[in-house]
Amino acid sequence: MKKWIFLIALLSSTSYALTPTCPNASVIKAVGLSNNLARDQNGHWYAGRTAQHYGTPFKWTFVIGDIRAPTKQKALHEAYEALYTLSFKSGPMSAPSNKWLCLYDNDEGFPSGAVTPPISQLKSLDALS
Repeated sequence: MKKWIFLIALLSSTSYALTPTCPNASVIKAVGLSNNLARDQNGHWYAGRTAQHYGTPFKWTFVIGDIRAPTKQKALHEAYEALYTLSFKSGPMSAPSNKWLCLYDNDEGFPSGAVTPPISQLKSLDALS
């Protein structure tokens, strides 16, 4: 549960009057991940993509994380391994800071979620862990 709280805190600006529909996992897979990863104070990596529509009217930020890898390249590889098996879990649900959150599962067990309104970038995660 702590991983999900961390993910919500990371992804948690402006409220939408309408409840959005969660992005389809297949569209998230097709868009892929950015090469820009963030790392928390424990050395765990987070990958994702900011400000994507993912086939919906809303822009989303997708994050997959808590990846324990020795290098950024290895973390990105593991993030893609998880992305290939991504499936919808639940949502949308109300999240802090007037955001909407959708959760996803993957075979690697990494917490994964999409949030709208999107965050502008994956920043240093030190303050969130």
